[in-house]
Parts: sequence; C-alpha cells; structure tokens
Amino acid sequence: MIYAAKDDPGQAHFLERVESRHGVHTIEAAAQLGFGSREYELIVI
Repeated sequence: MIYAAKDDPGQAHFLERVESRHGVHTIEAAAQLGFGSREYELIVI
C-alpha cells in the first residue's frame, strides 16, 4: 500500500527507512516462517 500511495508527503521518507533496513526481505522471510501473510484485503468503511 505504501508503494501505491499517492500524494503522501511522508512516503519517500518511510520507504527510505524500510528499504535501508531490508524491510521487504524481513516481511517475506516472516511469511515463509508462518508469521502471517503478505496477502490482505483493504476494506473501506
């Protein structure tokens, strides 16, 4: 969701922090170990 966000003034800073700490790799590894899933459904209420 963060990558697809538009007009978010904090997006670039957040992505820099996540990518500098290998955040995507960490989430993928956690999913492979059974700690949740990368799949989600966004529900607008």
